[in-house]
Amino acid sequence: MDTIIEIRNITKTFPGTTALNDVSFGIARGEIHAIIGENGAGKSTLMKILSGAHKPDSGTIVIDGRSHSRLTPPLAEELGIRIVYQELNQVSQLTVADNIFLGEEGFFLDDRRAAERARSFLTELKLDISPTSRVKNMSIGTRQLVEIAKATHKGARIIIMDEPTSSLSNTEIDILFQYIARLKAAGSTIIYISHKLEEILRISDRVTVLRDGCHIDTRPTRESSIEQMIRFMADRKMDELFPRRTASVGEEVFRAEGVTKEGLAKNASFTLRRGEILGFTGLMGCGRTELMETIFGVHKKFEGSIFVEGRKVRIRHIGDAVRAGMGFVTEDRKRTGFVGMMTVRDNITLANLEGMLRARMFTRQQLENRVSREYISRLNIKTPTIRKLLSDLSGGNQQKVIISKWVLKQPKILIMDEPTRGIDVGSKYEIYEIMNKLSAQGISIIFVSSEIEEIMGMCDRAMIMSNFEIVGELARADMTTDRILNLSFKGEIHR
Repeated sequence: MDTIIEIRNITKTFPGTTALNDVSFGIARGEIHAIIGENGAGKSTLMKILSGAHKPDSGTIVIDGRSHSRLTPPLAEELGIRIVYQELNQVSQLTVADNIFLGEEGFFLDDRRAAERARSFLTELKLDISPTSRVKNMSIGTRQLVEIAKATHKGARIIIMDEPTSSLSNTEIDILFQYIARLKAAGSTIIYISHKLEEILRISDRVTVLRDGCHIDTRPTRESSIEQMIRFMADRKMDELFPRRTASVGEEVFRAEGVTKEGLAKNASFTLRRGEILGFTGLMGCGRTELMETIFGVHKKFEGSIFVEGRKVRIRHIGDAVRAGMGFVTEDRKRTGFVGMMTVRDNITLANLEGMLRARMFTRQQLENRVSREYISRLNIKTPTIRKLLSDLSGGNQQKVIISKWVLKQPKILIMDEPTRGIDVGSKYEIYEIMNKLSAQGISIIFVSSEIEEIMGMCDRAMIMSNFEIVGELARADMTTDRILNLSFKGEIHR
């Protein structure tokens, strides 16, 4: 095997945790090498060591036969290593071309030339957008493809992709995979990190499994199966992916009638019962998130009516929705879900500062400490201290902190938009268990997901959307992949 990267006995510790423990394996030149593992397994830490962001405590990285005790970002770039992070690192106010060439010598000096160069990369990605368009006006999926163009445009030899499809539609995923195949054919090495195990089987040549900071296995993908990968990652069988639903569903607690907002929602009507988990699914771009944001008051002045516990409520902005008993775990946790440079404690109590200020028996700080420790325990949030910056936690633990923030508000209705996006099998299961516990407590959940398996595994009913409108409803007993997909495509066919 022509090895381009050898990872030899890499160990990395942080206060209170060992992120990597004597990890060793090799990556072949020109292969697509998948790395999988639960959140906290050490994947991100290892990639940051390869890109020069972290220094290992011990061990060496061998690239093209040359040993390095550590890599720095400039050295990694010189060696042809590029990384595309799951959480987008873009300046949303700038154009596509500006973001692609951000940080390069001569940046901002020749806008026309930059736009022409960007257009060639976008054409290669089959991305039909203008290089002069501003990133802030684009969907998360489109922005992800722009980020990949940015990482690959300088002829990288080793490209690290961290959950690159977490925000992409099926069409965009196909475009990305075609592009990855072209990169491989041109001699590039791809390190591919994903929690979508079906993608691993589809695209990779070999797969490496990490668990609790240790190297568990590396083998050809053709010798692997989803069941086997799950067992290696989490010691869990495939039929244990979803916990059993035990909550009983009660009376109607929420009703939307004819909710309409131009370009965002078309005559949406549905009900939600107490303790119910109601799914919303459909093809990427079908309008799931836009409808939820409209209902929650993110987009003002919509037509239609909202009823909570039989009482008509007027939602002019987010504050009205919160006062009506609603909470919203947003799809893009980095941009709108949490404040990364605040602590775990401060993020948990962020949505309930008024309650903290009204404390009588405790000082505000004492109450915040007490409450945050309680929710860390209740939701099994893995953090060495309540004062840990939230940005330092894994994606699954960040998501549990965001859920804690809203549960602390004791909502009647909790909207959860793609709450398991980009997190591992084990953390997903924990989120599902949290959802079941909340519904058992009488909280009604609107669960938005692009993964049909989640909808079928977790929801009492499902609303299927297409072209910004609800095109079908299925009871749990009637849910099949074919039925959901047929309804999802219904609106597209008649557009």
